[in-house]
Order: sequence, then structure tokens, then C-alpha cells
Amino acid sequence: MRYAVACDHAGFPLKETVVAELKSLGNDVLDLGTDSLEAVDYP
Repeated sequence: MRYAVACDHAGFPLKETVVAELKSLGNDVLDLGTDSLEAVDYP
């Protein structure tokens, strides 16, 4: 199965865990970011 995942900075640690788990189960994962804990709040 193919999944696309994304988050803001607050969800980054959880997103990394979810992506790793999905990949370990043999899924194709498209990571749409964010790629760090740096704040990315919208105005």
C-alpha cells in the first residue's frame, strides 16, 4: 500500500515513528514534511 504523511513541527517526532513503522511493514511512504522541529506555524 502507498501512504502520504505530513505534519507541522509539533507532530514531527510522531511522524518519524509512523513513517518507520509503515516502511517496516513493507509499505511505500511519501513523506511530505516537515523535516525538523523548527516552527512552521502559518500566520
